[in-house]
Amino acid sequence: MELWETLDWGKRNEELAEEMGCSAYTVATWRKKLGKPKAPRKYYYDWDSADWTKSNGEIADQLGCSSEAVALNRKRLGMPTVRKYSRKVRTSKYDWGSVDWSKYNSQIAKQLGCSRELVRQRRKRAGLPSSKTIEKPPRYKKQIIIDPTKTRSENAEANGVSLMTLARRMHDDPSLPKPAKFRTTDKYDWSK
Repeated sequence: MELWETLDWGKRNEELAEEMGCSAYTVATWRKKLGKPKAPRKYYYDWDSADWTKSNGEIADQLGCSSEAVALNRKRLGMPTVRKYSRKVRTSKYDWGSVDWSKYNSQIAKQLGCSRELVRQRRKRAGLPSSKTIEKPPRYKKQIIIDPTKTRSENAEANGVSLMTLARRMHDDPSLPKPAKFRTTDKYDWSK
């Protein structure tokens, strides 16, 4: 215990721990038990030498600390806030001026090489209507011709599409004639 009282308590806990060969937590415990003053901060900045007419970022660069630390100490010391925006003007890497906003977000994104979400946000920021209000182009490029005397699989083969695509097209366009469910020509003459 006498050894602890002879220490220089003006040093930080980490420094005293190195001298004593123990942990900083042990030093902090003895500091509290003996009623010694709190350990000095690890980093000390000379706030009196700060030029408070500068922005937080400039003072932080001068003192070698964070701009958040400057902001806190500016408030603590009652110094006036200085708003200097020295940030560079951000330039977009996308050419938004050449965008045809009558297209869908996905089409614009593909053209510019960016995400659909970014296009949606830009559209919203510009006050343009969403791409949902744009009239959709025809879904299918190839026209299908259905022969009502043939079955679905025969019609699909004749049009060069899968059976599923044919079914989807018939569902989307009810004006297409329905193909025969089964072959209507029989091998046998049942009228006899």
